[in-house]
Amino acid sequence: MRGFWRRVPLFVSILPGAVLLWGFREALRPSVGKPVPQAAIAPAPAARPGEFLVLALGDSLTRGAGEGPGYAADVAERLKASHPGLRMENLAVDGLETEGLREVLSHPNARALASAAGLILLSIGGNDLSHAAPRDFRASLPDEIARSRERLEKNLDEILAGLRSANPSARIVMLELYNPFSSAVSGDAASAIVVDWNAAIDKIGLRHGARTVPVFDLFQNRPERLSPDRFHPNRKAYEMIADRVMEAL
Repeated sequence: MRGFWRRVPLFVSILPGAVLLWGFREALRPSVGKPVPQAAIAPAPAARPGEFLVLALGDSLTRGAGEGPGYAADVAERLKASHPGLRMENLAVDGLETEGLREVLSHPNARALASAAGLILLSIGGNDLSHAAPRDFRASLPDEIARSRERLEKNLDEILAGLRSANPSARIVMLELYNPFSSAVSGDAASAIVVDWNAAIDKIGLRHGARTVPVFDLFQNRPERLSPDRFHPNRKAYEMIADRVMEAL
């Protein structure tokens, strides 16, 4: 019996961290993040005369999950004053990982849009991180996160290289990651991982002439900026992200 009570503090200390990781993983579990079939990307005119094309790519943040329509729509709306012929094509998919984005960009229609775009907006990587956390919280979790980061770096490098090959002159603006659970128990440990991943994203973005936009500070210990799902941004937060993107342009 004494042995049991000696183990109680250990159990209590481990449980909150496990709950945090489970929440982080489940919040970003893809609902439609599987490889995208050819028919899912409808043919669209690459560009019309006098038109400024904005191509939005990536995951649920670019799609506008939470309290949409999202930062990409906000940016497009703000740019209309200086680009009357603006048209936006949003190919983002909820739950998408970098591997899925590579699949999206393998489609001829997506490549044609990328080659014609004047601006490419991108958010990717959050699902690569969250999906690396296993359900049973095995001791190998740090190794799985490390392997997932290696995949992200490889995929993101190929994604940006492909976009640059298709379109050497387009502005590419890419969001960094944030930790929606920063105010929870063990939030500091999760935030440290996010900061580390952001450093890798920044380095790859710099290599390909893409501007990275910091959003980590917008949500750190600011749960009131989340939508009711407690993960995605609320309407005001999406506007704040759009402000950051506009500053990068």
